Amino acid sequence: MPKKKATKATLTTTIAVVVDETGSMDVRRQETISAFNAYFEGIRDSDPTAVVTVAEFSDMGSTEEKVRFLQTGVKASKLNDLTVDTYRPRGNTPLYDAIGRVLKTVETDGSDRYLFVILTDGFENSSREFRREDIVNLIREKELLGNWTFVYLAADQNAWLAAQAVGITTPGTTQSYSNGLCIFESFNH
Repeated sequence: MPKKKATKATLTTTIAVVVDETGSMDVRRQETISAFNAYFEGIRDSDPTAVVTVAEFSDMGSTEEKVRFLQTGVKASKLNDLTVDTYRPRGNTPLYDAIGRVLKTVETDGSDRYLFVILTDGFENSSREFRREDIVNLIREKELLGNWTFVYLAADQNAWLAAQAVGITTPGTTQSYSNGLCIFESFNH
């Protein structure tokens, strides 16, 4: 009887992206769109079956939700690019609320591994549901599980200090992007 070939189990991946769409990002609008699209071009090639959730956040008062899910549970191969029509910086910055709500949304996906990407200029001025300490604790709790990676992509700021402020301290998971250049690391967990 012929031997069966051993097959490598495919790991399932959930990628959650929290994109800052607040007024302070307006001067970085095109480079943010370019950085996001370049990142997912690489993901489409390396892990097209990854399940992706993308949320933008800004606080326009009572006119709209602070955290808006653009795409939820979409295969990376089917993910839409950001455009000037879908990325419209305005309003205040509920950074902690966005991180907390998106994390709570994807944590029950049942994936083998999670990549949580925060793309922001790091300012916080309007969260109501989550405090900085809540976010630090949530990130630490997930990192201890061993299958969560948090990446902080900073728009023209001191990325490392801003990432540490929300509890992201793992070496190699914090990068800056500016002047149209996008510096991202691959997800090899």
